[in-house]
Amino acid sequence: EIEPLEETGPAPAEELDPDAAEAQVLFVQSGAYLLLGPDGRAGSRQLFTRVAASQPVGRLDPNQPAIARLIDYLDRLARHVPTTMLAPRIEPHVSPNRVLRAGCTARFALRPGQAQAFQRLDASLAAATTSRAVAYIPLTAQPFDMTSDFMTCATLYWSDGDHWSTAGEARFGTRLLPLLPAAFR
Repeated sequence: EIEPLEETGPAPAEELDPDAAEAQVLFVQSGAYLLLGPDGRAGSRQLFTRVAASQPVGRLDPNQPAIARLIDYLDRLARHVPTTMLAPRIEPHVSPNRVLRAGCTARFALRPGQAQAFQRLDASLAAATTSRAVAYIPLTAQPFDMTSDFMTCATLYWSDGDHWSTAGEARFGTRLLPLLPAAFR
């Protein structure tokens, strides 16, 4: 027999400590959506997935209008609540089928030009947040080495091309934690 749970509700307002919690925003977004494809069209996840693993991605430049809209939004938000933007991390975009075919001992690599696209994006975002209310944590704060940060035979650090797995959250989160505002530590 299952014991019923005790019903509880929110603490009465007089019991809440107004200094106990501070509102903060930590903004993270896939970089693919802030890039332009080689054809000049707005980016998507397919910027990487439609390119063979060994082929260059082509010149992917920052999408300046999209960046301006995003930073304007974050700047308005930051006037009301402290806001930090974490630079888009380098996204490996290696298909699960490729991992299964190649095996865990394969030497997976980023496509030629892939890291450089994220570095150009990082520079644009850093410039766009200068003299704005939104704080920016740059890409250099998130070192990424494809040979050790993609996977091991025991652990996948990515659940898909641009999201960390639970193990990835633990691995990369440990690196980022000291850089985040105190409210996130």
